[in-house]
Amino acid sequence: MDQRTIACSLGVEDFGPRLSSIRRLGEVAFLDLEARPDGAVLSFRNSEQVRAELSSIVDAEAACCSFFELSVRSNGERLILTISSPPEAMPVVRELTASFRGAQSAG
Repeated sequence: MDQRTIACSLGVEDFGPRLSSIRRLGEVAFLDLEARPDGAVLSFRNSEQVRAELSSIVDAEAACCSFFELSVRSNGERLILTISSPPEAMPVVRELTASFRGAQSAG
């Protein structure tokens, strides 16, 4: 059984800037969201710049939120971000996907 701790190691001073960079990327590149019981699949416009920014965000999220499984792949004109997490982390997944869509955090 997987017993990953559901905790983010991102410092408070870095949280706002991280969400801002996620929202900025979402504003210019977000296309679609498929919610899943164990995470989400998001699609973005495919360009070198978007891939670089998305990869940077994914690397940063993987470092601070080790309970996430994150992957980025190309699917023609789209970049596909897959986020998987344990059920108890789904509120965090919902907040992250809302940020990519430009929604303000409810919390």
